[in-house]
Amino acid sequence: MFRSVFDMFTGVVGPLLMSLAAAIILGFFTSATYRFIRRRNSLTRGFTITLAVLPAIVSVLVAVVNIRSVELSSSGLQVGLVLAGIFAITRFRSDPLTAEDLMYIVLSFFIGVGNGLGYVGYTVIGTVAAIVMLLIIDATNFGAQSNRDKRLRFIVPEDLNYEEEFVSILSKYCEYATLERVKTTDFGQLFELTYNVKMKKKVSEKALIDEIRGKNANLEVTLTSRQQP
Repeated sequence: MFRSVFDMFTGVVGPLLMSLAAAIILGFFTSATYRFIRRRNSLTRGFTITLAVLPAIVSVLVAVVNIRSVELSSSGLQVGLVLAGIFAITRFRSDPLTAEDLMYIVLSFFIGVGNGLGYVGYTVIGTVAAIVMLLIIDATNFGAQSNRDKRLRFIVPEDLNYEEEFVSILSKYCEYATLERVKTTDFGQLFELTYNVKMKKKVSEKALIDEIRGKNANLEVTLTSRQQP
């Protein structure tokens, strides 16, 4: 079970089909796990399909290179991993991926490389363990931010002393408020301030916005979830 299927069976076609079938099944479960966990957030059909198909593609690629490398008395593992890495960089070098999305891509490549080298048993155990961990993390909401964690952005005139004017307002409505960024806009006539804040319990977000508008001459104010860009 824990030897390469290419060493356990004679011939090439049978072991290749076994590793390909395992990659397809594990890729499907990885994609289904991604869809289930991201069901409350935005997800794309293209990325879901990629997670389902990518392990099979990488598996065949690594298997073919591995078989050929053995015939040439070189390291199939090294060549397969290098080609898999090049493929990953080529496909995703310009796509903005979150850390979570990147984790699924790494898992897909693990499935493809592991099965491509014929280590189906190790790959199944590793993939099942990863999926179970992801489901437990999702069920327990581990690492999730509180819905009171917000990102506050607002614009102030350049002559307003923003370092003092908003201290009392923010302390009134927020447990903490950390100024993350100050950016000039409108040719330097305005400042855009970005705060990471945690709202106090049972306070009105509208009241906070209204008080800020009273100080910043009714310029733009936005209050969003911390997870949004």
